[in-house]
Amino acid sequence: MKLRFMLTTLLLIVSLSCSNDENNNNNSDVHPIIGEWELTKMTIWQSEFVFDSGEVIYKFYTDGNLDIFSSRPEIESATFTYETINDCIWSVDCQNGSLPVDLLIIEEGNITNRNIFRLTNNDLELYFGQGYLDGYDYYLERIQ
Repeated sequence: MKLRFMLTTLLLIVSLSCSNDENNNNNSDVHPIIGEWELTKMTIWQSEFVFDSGEVIYKFYTDGNLDIFSSRPEIESATFTYETINDCIWSVDCQNGSLPVDLLIIEEGNITNRNIFRLTNNDLELYFGQGYLDGYDYYLERIQ
């Protein structure tokens, strides 16, 4: 009886002291855009282009690199550098009085694109071109 009590107590202590490593990882410094996203559709004006699962994958890394993997001929696979900031799209540091938005800055060689993005738990919307006025809108879903 005493041995059973000791074993039960030991088992209880061991099970309570164990924890899930996923809960202990402090990822508060990692931007929520980090991870893999698949392109589900693109829109421009009145046109909508739908993509099958896995056709176009965006992979954002913590080191500021972005890989795009594509099996669609109209979208090239490529690697870019990126950063996310909260600033104004029309003027740096909101000098003209406009309100700041979340921007995804993508470096493409010597070209810098400032794109508005909206991020929720599993959805990412990217507005290319001059923000939301004349470019494509990309809709992505998190896959990892």
